Amino acid sequence: MSKQPTPRSGKSGKAPAAPAATKPAARKATRAAKRASDVRKQPKPKVDVEIRRAMIAQAAYFRAEKRGFRFGGELDDWFEAEREISRILDE
Repeated sequence: MSKQPTPRSGKSGKAPAAPAATKPAARKATRAAKRASDVRKQPKPKVDVEIRRAMIAQAAYFRAEKRGFRFGGELDDWFEAEREISRILDE
């Protein structure tokens, strides 16, 4: 069994470039990544202060309902709701 010589191109001794079929796919992936980064750069739409407060109030209500409206957790419900709504709106 004899060894087959590896094809080399030119004087540099490097292997030939990748087939042309893979190049458009690589360019397509690069363009998709650029579009995704452009989307992240766009400013996020601002939510009106009153709408945000209403969303927090509703989330706090649902938290209170889940714990049976027991006395003493109202402030914790509100703060947790604020964090939840901020996380949702900031994504």
